[in-house]
Amino acid sequence: MLKSGGDGATQGGASSEALDRDSELQQKEFALQAAQQELEKMRQRAEGAEATLRSERDAFEEAQECLKDDLSRALVAQDEEEAREQATIDHCQRTVKVFKFKKRL
Repeated sequence: MLKSGGDGATQGGASSEALDRDSELQQKEFALQAAQQELEKMRQRAEGAEATLRSERDAFEEAQECLKDDLSRALVAQDEEEAREQATIDHCQRTVKVFKFKKRL
């Protein structure tokens, strides 16, 4: 502390302490600014990563919908083919029965 009316050495020591504290505060401020800048860079990278992820998710969901539509059409086509096949089998069986019946006569 400064002593009122004290000698110059005491005032010089207090002045030196104040300069040391000021220097320490400046260093802490610079460190804080550097940390804030780094944090801002990290925030920007995170935002970029989120945007990329959103874009990739949208593309995935679009592709998934296309695949679901393709699968649905394939299943419908398969059902239709199985129905035609069964109709052909039924027709053949009726034809065989008719031939067998006519052969008996």
